Amino acid sequence: EIYFKDSANYEVKFPSGDTFSMPPGQIREYRSVKWKIEKNRHANGKFSGDRIKVRISDPKVVTEEYQRKLVVGFTNKSKAVIGLSIEEVNPVRGVDFLNKLIEVYNSASINDKNQVAKNTMAFLDERLSYLTSELNLIEKEVEEYKSSRRITDLSAESQLYLETAREKDTQLSQVEFKLEVLSQIRNYVENSSITEPMPGTFGIDDAVLQVQLTSFNVLLAERERMMATAGPQSPLLLIKEQQIQSSRKAIEENLASLQKVFEASRKELEMQTSRIESSIRLIPSIEREFISIKRQQTIKEELYLFLLQKREEAGLTYAAAIADSRLVDAPHSTLSPIRPQRATIIQFAIAIGLLLPFFYIYFKDLFNNKIISLDDIRKLSRIPFLGEIALKADGGGILISEKSKGIVAEQFRAIRTNLNYLHGNDSSKGRVTMVTSTISGEGKTFFAVNLAVSLAIGGKKVVLLELDLRKPKVSRYLGIDNDIGVSQYLIGAAELNGVVKASGVHDNFKVITSGPVPPNPAEMLLNENLSVLVNELKKEFDDIIIDTA
Repeated sequence: EIYFKDSANYEVKFPSGDTFSMPPGQIREYRSVKWKIEKNRHANGKFSGDRIKVRISDPKVVTEEYQRKLVVGFTNKSKAVIGLSIEEVNPVRGVDFLNKLIEVYNSASINDKNQVAKNTMAFLDERLSYLTSELNLIEKEVEEYKSSRRITDLSAESQLYLETAREKDTQLSQVEFKLEVLSQIRNYVENSSITEPMPGTFGIDDAVLQVQLTSFNVLLAERERMMATAGPQSPLLLIKEQQIQSSRKAIEENLASLQKVFEASRKELEMQTSRIESSIRLIPSIEREFISIKRQQTIKEELYLFLLQKREEAGLTYAAAIADSRLVDAPHSTLSPIRPQRATIIQFAIAIGLLLPFFYIYFKDLFNNKIISLDDIRKLSRIPFLGEIALKADGGGILISEKSKGIVAEQFRAIRTNLNYLHGNDSSKGRVTMVTSTISGEGKTFFAVNLAVSLAIGGKKVVLLELDLRKPKVSRYLGIDNDIGVSQYLIGAAELNGVVKASGVHDNFKVITSGPVPPNPAEMLLNENLSVLVNELKKEFDDIIIDTA
């Protein structure tokens, strides 16, 4: 963490707790790490009091991250132009990375070429140094021989033989030099531990060999760069080794073919030289010996000039080395962020906004096991449907009267009509309607009381028989006492006239409450007096509404 105290001092705090305070521009070392903070030309002191957290990452981790983010591809079908792109949070850093990558790539390409030129010049310098000493010795020998034998010049015949021999000797020396170069190339290629690029072909004008060696040097350079970041068992490195082996085998086959050609040329030149030497033997001994010395001098001079020319060519190659690639379009950042993509996010959000409600409704309906509408009931049952009652928020009460016009009142009137329709033309007394539900608290008593009131208003003599002996509620609904009722009748403690009570709501509406709660309500309902009670009520009332538990 870096804390800027003021424009003249800053403080560096490490995770270990060690803290250093120093002015900008001073170099400090901590655990083999050196750092220095300098002001740039835009510094204006506004950092005073700010804290900046700095995270130092492992170079290998950063390298892998940039390798993952870097995208390389051809920009056209000709594959002549390569495009580089990288996704970076900081656009300036991304541009700097691409610039440095191109710079390092071009530098590596130039270094590879220069290394080949350096190796070539080193080899040629060694040979030129050797030939220089040889030429000095031969020139001295020529001078001494001419001085001791007092020879000023050769005869015309000897001069002709010398020129002919010089031509053949030059050709022979060049062939032998090429064979020596082939031998060196073979030794270089067969050396599996070699890392430096192969020197040039030194006058071996074989285009195939030159292309093969150039490709071989490129493969070696690529392998060296991969070994800096990849392990010995890396799949990419193993593939590169296979490519090097294939290239090595192709070069060895080409070298063997060239060697046969050069050896045949050398044999032919040696035969021609032998015939010339046979003719030279006919010349007087003094001139013959002088010709022999001059031949050696000529051979060395021609070879020296040949190598000197190659040395100059290698020097020009080294001085004029340029990268094979050329920057077409300088790295730059996009005008707008590539991530997050606004259009894609909007499209995705719209799709989610449409699909989520659809799937929610679909699966909710698919897995729903509750009764939501009338259709749900009709799908599950063939029992005739009388009607539906809206849920009352305050929990119950009598909602039916002769003048009531609410929704619930109209629903009860509809149920009354449907109930009459269900019974058809049966005008006999004693229609029994039992009200029940799956569990307690679903509104049985509310429905039974209001249905009874609705029927009474419709001109029917109605009695509400409360058989919920455990939790009676009818007396509370109607505001009447529950001191006597069904429980006393069933055990014979009361007569029918004694348990039938006025509801206080309508003259046609009578009530038989449950009475005191017995200790055994379930067994009491099995009493045969219950059937007697219902039959007696049928004789006196048009409708009997039974409110069950």
